[in-house]
Amino acid sequence: IYERGGKAQKIPNPQGDSVSFRLEGGTGALIKGLQDQLPGDKLLMDRKVLSLTEQDGHVEISVEVSLGQEEIYRAQRVIVTLPPRLAAGLQYTPELPGTLAQAMFRTPTWMGNAMKV
Repeated sequence: IYERGGKAQKIPNPQGDSVSFRLEGGTGALIKGLQDQLPGDKLLMDRKVLSLTEQDGHVEISVEVSLGQEEIYRAQRVIVTLPPRLAAGLQYTPELPGTLAQAMFRTPTWMGNAMKV
């Protein structure tokens, strides 16, 4: 997280293995800030990401658009905004390095899998 103008607070993690930050306006302010920079036709809502596959210089994103229906999108880059523990549950090809996947899974997530971003 980029700290700018005192808008981020450093908060000690009770587990002591990482540092947490709290954003002024919450994660919604971060999302809104990113959303405001995107062309309207590039932001797709109501889709569940199933997998990210890196191949031939791009990333293929497989998403569920409704029960049982999938679509595939291609991008040069992908920003995963899920909390690390939830992002660890996505399917990555190639697989993430084991130490990274383990660290993501061990990262505390407030409200566990109930958090939405």
